[in-house]
Amino acid sequence: MSFLKKGLLAVTAILLSFSLAACSSSNNKDSASSSSKAKSTSVKKTVAHKATSKKHSELKTSSSSASSASSASSASSASSASSASSSVASTASSSSSSSSVSSSSSSAVKPIDFQEASSLIQKGGFTDFQAENAESFSEGSHQLSNGGFEMDTYPGAKGKDIFTLTPQSDGSVKITAAYGSVETGTFVPFNDQTTYGPSSAVVQR
Repeated sequence: MSFLKKGLLAVTAILLSFSLAACSSSNNKDSASSSSKAKSTSVKKTVAHKATSKKHSELKTSSSSASSASSASSASSASSASSASSSVASTASSSSSSSSVSSSSSSAVKPIDFQEASSLIQKGGFTDFQAENAESFSEGSHQLSNGGFEMDTYPGAKGKDIFTLTPQSDGSVKITAAYGSVETGTFVPFNDQTTYGPSSAVVQR
C-alpha cells in the first residue's frame, strides 16, 4: 500500500509538472504574440508618421514654390511699372526741356519798336523811306507777335510803302519792302518794285 501511494504521488507530481510547463509555454506564446502585435503596431505608426511628414514636406515645398512664383510676378510687375513711369518721366522732362529752350530763344529776341525800326530801315538802304514823314504819319504801323515790326509809310499823294522787320536770334534783322498805292482804297503793289528801292535787306541791330 505504501508503495502504491508513493507511485500515485509521483504520477501526480509529474502531471503537475507537465501542467505547469504547459501553462508557462502558453504564457510565453501569449507574451510573444503580444510583443509581435505591439511591434507591428509600432511599425505601422512609424510608416504612417513618415507618410504624413512626407505629405507635409511636399505641401510646404509646393507652398514655397507658389510664394516664390508670386514674388517673382510681383517683382516683374513692379519693374514694368517702374520702367513705364521712368519712360513717362523722361518724355515729360524732354518736352519740358524743349519748351524751355523754345521759350528761352523767344525771350532772348528783343522786340523792335518804332524808333529802332525807322533806324534799321534807313540802314538797309531803302531810299523811298523818309524818317521825318514816317514820324508825322505812319497809320497802321505796329509791333508783330514775333518781336518784329511793320512800318507803314505814305510817300506822295496816294502812295504807300510797307516795311516788315523780322528779328533773328543772332542779332540780325531781315527787312522786306512792298511799294504800292492806296488810290483804290486798298493797298495795291506796283508792278515794278525795283523802281522804288530794294525789296529786301539784312542788317545788324
